[in-house]
Amino acid sequence: MLAEAAVAPPDEAEDLYGKVLEVQPSNAEALAYRGWSRWRTGGRVAARSDLDEAVAVDPVYPDVRVFRASVRHADGDHAGAAADLVAFDGLDAPPIMGDLLAASRLRQRIAAGLAEDGELLAALELLDSGIEAAGVPSAALLAERGWLLATTGVPELVERGLAGLDGAVAADATDPYARAYRA
Repeated sequence: MLAEAAVAPPDEAEDLYGKVLEVQPSNAEALAYRGWSRWRTGGRVAARSDLDEAVAVDPVYPDVRVFRASVRHADGDHAGAAADLVAFDGLDAPPIMGDLLAASRLRQRIAAGLAEDGELLAALELLDSGIEAAGVPSAALLAERGWLLATTGVPELVERGLAGLDGAVAADATDPYARAYRA
């Protein structure tokens, strides 16, 4: 049923995930994906409940951490979203979830939200967590880190930010954010 739900239209998928949960109420995958489906179709309250329950049932299920981080970010809870991504960084996640994070720039958007909330240190810690988890220099994350520092207007931090932007361009000269932020 999980495989069927993954390719079904949203209403059918929710029903299939519900059937899985009737048989196995603690199925974190069904809870996570039903929650994500509900979020995308406007069932915001039920989505949050499903995602929170999925984390409670299986805190090391990586997919739900990304989904809940996205929902928390949309709700303006940047600190909660960051906590989910930091937890995600310590998990053995499938590559597709890392690709989803990179393509959506979710980590960078959450970091920007934290910085706007006056939580620059938390923003930098979130980016550093992603950089460390990747194991290789991520031009996109280095660029965001450099940009956040450079835009503070504090001379020492601006200097560090510019050095970070140089590092982002060195890591990947084709990364559009590294190049644009450095320019």
